[in-house]
Amino acid sequence: MLLTNRMKAADAGAYIVAQVLGAIAGSFAVAYALGSTAMMGIKHGIPAFSAPVMTGQAIVVEIILTFFLVFVIFGTAVDSKAPKMAALFIGLTVTLDILMGGPVTGACMNPARYLGPAVASGNFGQILTYMIGPIVGGGLAALVYDKVLMDKTTAS
Repeated sequence: MLLTNRMKAADAGAYIVAQVLGAIAGSFAVAYALGSTAMMGIKHGIPAFSAPVMTGQAIVVEIILTFFLVFVIFGTAVDSKAPKMAALFIGLTVTLDILMGGPVTGACMNPARYLGPAVASGNFGQILTYMIGPIVGGGLAALVYDKVLMDKTTAS
């Protein structure tokens, strides 16, 4: 929203801080509720990839997953011409992203989704993948939708 001038920088900053703090708080709450043994069993809930997937490949997958998600968000929730079915289409896109990307990268699609469990566990091993991929993919989708498909006369 910031890249397409639909949100002020201060509001975007507050939104990002709130998401990250919420993810961290949620991760600590889950860790408390499940205990250390269960958390080790689920690898602390941190999205991850392993061999044979390389870092560059994982970043590309996260870019693609997040591109589709943000593109659908713009096409269903931001564009005023869209049918009012945003929740359905966004939910289906998240589902498809998880089915495709889950086995490859954990289908993070949001840096806060990575940062919460990473902070709670102290494991930041693949941080670049989960910062670069979603930010680049989301930014590209927002710009492409805004510049190519958005009707500037009726944009919300």
